[in-house]
Amino acid sequence: MKKFDFGSLSARSTLFGFFVGAMFASGAVWASGGISSNSVQGGGPSRPVDQAYELGKAIYAGKATGVQKIKYCLPVDDGYKKLKRSTARSWKKAPVADFAKALVVCENPEQMALTTLEPQQARLVLYYLNKRYNLKLGDS
Repeated sequence: MKKFDFGSLSARSTLFGFFVGAMFASGAVWASGGISSNSVQGGGPSRPVDQAYELGKAIYAGKATGVQKIKYCLPVDDGYKKLKRSTARSWKKAPVADFAKALVVCENPEQMALTTLEPQQARLVLYYLNKRYNLKLGDS
């Protein structure tokens, strides 16, 4: 009977193939989450959740309890348009008070949108919109 030589390249690759095959067959690799590294799976420290942003987002979307969905619009040259990045761009670095007064309900442009909310909810929505559209609104 021939002795198995562990030093030869073919013997090592055969052993490696055997162990890898056994790991996949046993499910050990799949149960552990695969064979990728932590950096691929985003295993680093997670970013803390901005609660004010998330609350403002929920109120803006009408998903917070006791808040109805509002369609927000901003004034443009020929009337009012739905709030989105392109319409909000012209309000970059504007005073917060002016931006708040400009937000209206699309169905009724005479009604300021934030007056339909509680003051704390209005502040959270303004905080969310300021961060979401990177408006850099000022205090003056």
